[in-house]
Amino acid sequence: MFKTKRILAGIIIFMMIILGISLYKHLTHTEKKACFFNVLPMNVDLALKKIHFVQADKEHMEWELYAEQAEYTKDKEETLLTDINLKIFFKNDSTLKLIADKGLFYNTKKDFTIWGNIIMKDERGNQLKTAKMEYIKKEKKMFANQKIIFLSPPLYSITGEKMIYNIDLETITISGNVKCRFKTKNQQLSL
Repeated sequence: MFKTKRILAGIIIFMMIILGISLYKHLTHTEKKACFFNVLPMNVDLALKKIHFVQADKEHMEWELYAEQAEYTKDKEETLLTDINLKIFFKNDSTLKLIADKGLFYNTKKDFTIWGNIIMKDERGNQLKTAKMEYIKKEKKMFANQKIIFLSPPLYSITGEKMIYNIDLETITISGNVKCRFKTKNQQLSL
């Protein structure tokens, strides 16, 4: 009986040693574990997926933004956005929709710059296409200094090199080598 107790105690001690060694190796494993903070780029303080952001004043909603990804940098007070879908609200209850590949939102000023395959559409079906655009909140204007294509299907198209969109007045000014093409039933007229 005494011999059986000793063998059993020896097996228990041996199992405890094996368990201790396994636990020690697991806890001090030299391979780095993936950590959320190690995945972020060095200059990014916060990263989010599928964001929804609204800018409103006391009277009405100014705009609403959806983005697939956002990376906030505290030092610069900037947020880099990816796959942007922006909706601008006017005081007469009409809207303007805008999509872009990327954008940079300046958190302090509430301004932003967007770029990459920009398409802006109004409720009447008019479209404006460009590669890069800026919004200045203080002026309530959008600016583009690259090739602009404005389409009003099926009536006409306008191309130019620069654009100013006044949000309060809902007017577009296109300048720089402006060309206009009108379409009628039987012919096409270019200016």
